[in-house]
Amino acid sequence: NIVTVQRGPDNVGGRTRGLIIDPDDLTHNTWFAGAATGGIWKTVDGGHHWTCLTDNLPNLSANTIAMAASNHNIIYVGTGESFPGGTYLQGSGVFKSTDKGENWVQLNSTANNEDFEYVNRLVIDPTNPEIVVVATENGILKSTNGGTDWTKVYSSATGIEDLKEDPNNFNILYAAENSVGVIKSVDAGDNWVESSNGIGGGNRFEIAISPVNSAIIYASQNISSTESYIYRSEDSGATWVRFQDQNNSNKNFLGGQGTYDNTVAAHPYNEDIAFLGGVNLWKVDFSDPGVLGESNPMVLSVKLENTETFLSFINFGGSHLNGGMETGNLNGATNLVASDWVSVEIRFGSGLTQKAHRFTVPETSGTNNDGGAGVASFDYEYQDYVDIPFEVWDVTNNRQLMVSFRDQERDGKFNLIERDPDNEVSGREYIMVQAETYDEANPSSNIAIDGGHVYKQLYYFWPTLASNGTWDENSLPESKISINYGTVKTQSGTTYNVTDAYGNYSGNNTYNQGIGFGTTSIPGVHPDHHNLITVPINEEADSFLIVNANDVGLAISFESGETFKQLPNNYITTQFYGVAKKPDFNEFIGGMQDNGTWRTQTGENASSETNYLFQIGGDGFECIWNTSDDQKIIGSVYNNSFNKSIDGGKSWSSATSGITSGDGPFISRLSTHINTPDNLYAVGATGVYKSTNFGTSWAMKTIGEGWTGNGSVTSQHNVEVSVANEDIIWAGAAMAENFGWKIFVSEDQGETFNSVTEFTGAELSGFISGIATHPTEDSTAYLLFSFPGEPKVLRTKDLGVTWEDLSGFVGNTESDNGFPDVVTHSLIVLPDDPNTIWVGTDIGLFESNDDGASWHIADYGLPAVSVYDMFYQDDQIVIATHGRGIWTAKSKNIPELNSSYIGEKTISNMYTLFSDADSVEVYVNNILTDKIDLPNAGLNESKVQIEEEGDYELKVISFFNNIAYESNSSNALADFKPLINSVSKTSGVDNTISIDVEINENYDSLQILLDNMRNKSTTEFEIGSNVFSANISSTKTYNVTVKGYIDGNGFESNSMYISMIHVGISDVFNVNSLKAYPNPTSGMVTVELPNELNGSYQIQVYSLSGAQVYSKTITNFENRIDLSDLNNGIYILRLENEGEIYSQKLQLRK
Repeated sequence: NIVTVQRGPDNVGGRTRGLIIDPDDLTHNTWFAGAATGGIWKTVDGGHHWTCLTDNLPNLSANTIAMAASNHNIIYVGTGESFPGGTYLQGSGVFKSTDKGENWVQLNSTANNEDFEYVNRLVIDPTNPEIVVVATENGILKSTNGGTDWTKVYSSATGIEDLKEDPNNFNILYAAENSVGVIKSVDAGDNWVESSNGIGGGNRFEIAISPVNSAIIYASQNISSTESYIYRSEDSGATWVRFQDQNNSNKNFLGGQGTYDNTVAAHPYNEDIAFLGGVNLWKVDFSDPGVLGESNPMVLSVKLENTETFLSFINFGGSHLNGGMETGNLNGATNLVASDWVSVEIRFGSGLTQKAHRFTVPETSGTNNDGGAGVASFDYEYQDYVDIPFEVWDVTNNRQLMVSFRDQERDGKFNLIERDPDNEVSGREYIMVQAETYDEANPSSNIAIDGGHVYKQLYYFWPTLASNGTWDENSLPESKISINYGTVKTQSGTTYNVTDAYGNYSGNNTYNQGIGFGTTSIPGVHPDHHNLITVPINEEADSFLIVNANDVGLAISFESGETFKQLPNNYITTQFYGVAKKPDFNEFIGGMQDNGTWRTQTGENASSETNYLFQIGGDGFECIWNTSDDQKIIGSVYNNSFNKSIDGGKSWSSATSGITSGDGPFISRLSTHINTPDNLYAVGATGVYKSTNFGTSWAMKTIGEGWTGNGSVTSQHNVEVSVANEDIIWAGAAMAENFGWKIFVSEDQGETFNSVTEFTGAELSGFISGIATHPTEDSTAYLLFSFPGEPKVLRTKDLGVTWEDLSGFVGNTESDNGFPDVVTHSLIVLPDDPNTIWVGTDIGLFESNDDGASWHIADYGLPAVSVYDMFYQDDQIVIATHGRGIWTAKSKNIPELNSSYIGEKTISNMYTLFSDADSVEVYVNNILTDKIDLPNAGLNESKVQIEEEGDYELKVISFFNNIAYESNSSNALADFKPLINSVSKTSGVDNTISIDVEINENYDSLQILLDNMRNKSTTEFEIGSNVFSANISSTKTYNVTVKGYIDGNGFESNSMYISMIHVGISDVFNVNSLKAYPNPTSGMVTVELPNELNGSYQIQVYSLSGAQVYSKTITNFENRIDLSDLNNGIYILRLENEGEIYSQKLQLRK
């Protein structure tokens, strides 16, 4: 009994990686796009309008798409986003369509299969659609029967991140392996060999094959945040040369984010040119001038041989081994000279051992004073020279080398433990290889001192025990780590900047957020590029299209890559972190991944077609819309960079006074309560920040021990005010007391906090993924977790003294009550049915109707998208998704009410029921006035008689199975006064005026007044428009009013003036002389004052029943009025100045 509504935004898309252009469409306007967290979408008009094809799929992480060349009806989609900087949203294998995307089936062989949790790329044999090869984080797999069965043809410890086929020969395939380079198959993927001769060491690679000459291959390479390159092979991958800008102005082509955004495409006509994208888009020409050369020495490759059973590496941002290794010159090494750089092997196996310099660090050292991360080199304390279970060799000169390690466990030996992501201190047994000849008997005098580990440090590793591995130094397998050091060949060429997002290079296609502020689009092309597809148009004219997938959706170049146009239209794949709702209106504001913060336009009832306005740049996170003053809004960027508006979003200013700069998690948090909307809460390094003036200033409420555990403030830190009680605040990042992490609760509006009891029902010790509270029980709260095979939802009913698992994982690795084993983000208890609980997960919404005893998918029209945030406001549940924009949900049992005064002492209550009800009760000012039994679904009306003028508050309550569902409140202003629409000289009759009067009451009598003197009385009139005549005797200006009488009480109309001096062809009453726009309007109206008026004036708005329903003082500059609180209908705007009347009819249509 739930109805969901998509609320947009229509004009801001989300990160997109998958893309194909339909070859059947000769206009090249039909595309299929795969949003990273939003599913597969299709356009038939070149990106101007889109349709989602995968609303019914169980996973929307559509990161790679391929269409069979031999049968265009067959499309395969790979799910799961593995690339750093993304969501790490785990996929559900491979999906297949045999009717060109209209319907999809999940390939059972890939479901619940760890080899298919992250499918990065896939290719299809162009002659046989049954042959499919996929690249995943675990290796390469091949199917010869359309995905029914698979064979693992290549295993990878670091991930296969790209896969391309030779356009002329499917037997020849190329793949990019993280931290290895390019590998090649010549038998359609059955066997693979490395094909990286000439490519230097790096982490993520992407590949493109020239359609002009398939022997020419391009490979983009990311090394670090400061270094990235593009390589070219002319011999099908046998050898490679690196691009060298002819002016020696080599750019960091991928812009420091090459593990996240990295794509390359070959020119469709010129085999020497390639396009590549990272933060920006570039074009390189290897032929101009094309001179060969040699690079400076560098790490060419790092290879692991037979280490997978016991050895893995932590990604700390290093340049090699998927971030687990760095060169010493980038890690604080000293005394290195050019001749020190050599190729090295670290050899494990039976009998392989040598001495090493053992260092420890103080327990209070480092960034967090805990002996974990960020320990300065001078804090490394030399201990002794001990045996280790491996040898280090300089293979260039065939000599054994010195080595050091950090003994993090302080147990006197080198040993590895499996890394616990919730323990920032343990598992830091770093290895440092040094360019000094090994001496078994004597340690190096330069190394065997405090801080000596940096002396001639060549290579630095952060190893860890492999998952589920066992460390036994006496039985390690024969294995090794090989670091190949040398030079690569280069080829000089010309660099062209295609898009310059931040104005650092050419200025082309700059993404100008300053110009975009307050508008529905930002000029230029969004940074962060994930895919490029070229579409040949006319080779002779060198004309082709480039379609680009980036962080805001799609962009296109019609001019062969010279200029681009961003295409955000109704591709609703927006990735929200947090959302807020304007009180009493369907207007929203939300923070998005890499797209800033956007807001609904004022007065617009948000829908899937709503264009939002750009408000705040950067990554956008949680927002608050003040519930007592809707002009006050606060939004956030990373690290507690808050921005505040006090004029409804027209302008913004910083709101960080009292917050230490940078003190906050990357994902900024905000919380408040409807009863105390000026009280805001955020999280910082030492506790909770509190503001009592809606962000004007902040004060830190220190929590102390257990707040940051053994680490620092993280994006898992959260703060939530109890929905049931504004005095109760929950805060924390982890329930892991053994590691120094605790959850806290405050009972005095955040002034003090106390830690809660730890859950003991399972080995659950780690970071939370969300906090939620109960709408009516202030001692009840929920903690969300996301560890595989462990409890996902904990509940306390006594402020954290005791906890229970609602997800059915206690004692089980699979839930025994239907809860999925997936990442959780948000939870809400439905206020109108507290037995119903919703949990937002990575694969959509899950529901319990029995207070958490059992769970099922909540099939209410919301797709299986990540649900990051949910809250209840104005009878609706607002849902922020990370991939499909903003949604609202409302119980079909909750009626919608729209009340209005219709005259004759009657209020009309138009209420909509979404299903048949048992009964409905109508309340006026909280007094029961009407009851309707067995009303039908649809629009219904209840009329209520009143006796006095005034503002009435109405509501209806519907009953279903003895459960009451209360509608929204609706106000009706009862005004018994008549309304003068116009006064004019009676045509053809001297000394007579005509008065057009709107009458909505059954008056006993009616009087016409001129200058407050009775001119005539009448009892002859009817409900509706009436025209009365009045005789005049003087040539002057008259004040005309009308008074109606009921039971002796008089109700006087508005005044209108008419001048009988110099009467000409037109009436001097200036009807329609007041300009107001837009007309019709949805609420916000601009009133344009006539040129002769300069000052402040009272604008009055009347209903056709004659009731004044609005007034406001306006000027030539402050001339906007907000009528969005009024009901739909026709109104009259009226302004008076020195006897002159200005008016305009206006239609309100929301």
